[in-house]
Amino acid sequence: MDKIEEPVFVNHTEMDKERYFEAVRARGNKVSGKVYFLLGAVIAVLGLATTQFLVAAAGILIAILATLSHVIIGYRDFHKLEEVHPGGKWSKTLLFYEDRVEADSGTGKVTTAYYDAIKHEYETKNMYVIEFGKQDPAMAFSKDGFTVGNMEACKAFLLEQQRKKWNATEEREQKVKREEKNES
Repeated sequence: MDKIEEPVFVNHTEMDKERYFEAVRARGNKVSGKVYFLLGAVIAVLGLATTQFLVAAAGILIAILATLSHVIIGYRDFHKLEEVHPGGKWSKTLLFYEDRVEADSGTGKVTTAYYDAIKHEYETKNMYVIEFGKQDPAMAFSKDGFTVGNMEACKAFLLEQQRKKWNATEEREQKVKREEKNES
């Protein structure tokens, strides 16, 4: 008889517009957004200094988009979520297993993402966001929503999973170097 795999952590989050946008803002505070904002500001100043107003306008536009793009996309995505979850509220359950996290937002479709695909993690006062890159969605959940485990233990667990990935990557790179050295 097969043993049923039990999750290491379970998080149940009641999502609403406020929590959703707290998570969106966390992702919007990425370094790349700040870099593009500064780039836009520099272009705007250079355009004004050289009286090239079209260049200045382009710089201002870049700075504004860098500041607001995540909010604009967030509103677009939230409106899509409202179509699936009338009233803009929904329950979300995340199950953290040894190699993956599974999220169920009550739509009948479970989303699975593997820890080795984690690109970034963001934390706010109430929310935690795990970003898995372009292929997989980000998963946001309430830090106080754990029914099995807690946030501090989960963060330590996620860090350990990422260390495993880094160690495996380093071992593969060392193996390739040894093989290349043996071939020459």
